[in-house]
Amino acid sequence: SGTAESSGLFSEGTSWKMLGIERAFISKLRARNITCPTAVQVAAIPRVLQRKDAAIQCYTGSGKTLAYLLPLLTLYYGRGTIRKNKAPLTKNERRACSRKDGNERGGAPK
Repeated sequence: SGTAESSGLFSEGTSWKMLGIERAFISKLRARNITCPTAVQVAAIPRVLQRKDAAIQCYTGSGKTLAYLLPLLTLYYGRGTIRKNKAPLTKNERRACSRKDGNERGGAPK
């Protein structure tokens, strides 16, 4: 009694794969003994993967950070951004940033 498992923190029967998390990240999670998602992750991850706004509020240690990061990393991984070791912006996004600040290379304005 008193453990995360007995307190209902984890959502039994739901897997990272069922939530749509990239296989490469699932193996990293398992290596750190994070084998199943928490209830807050089950609620938030599908919404973030659908690129919808999400405001997650829950107690410390509930898994909020991974609820945001895993779907974002999965989306970038799917675009090839992480595998190609490039910045997480498309060419058009980088171009738009450089136009907004007046610096053709992007970055901080002069």
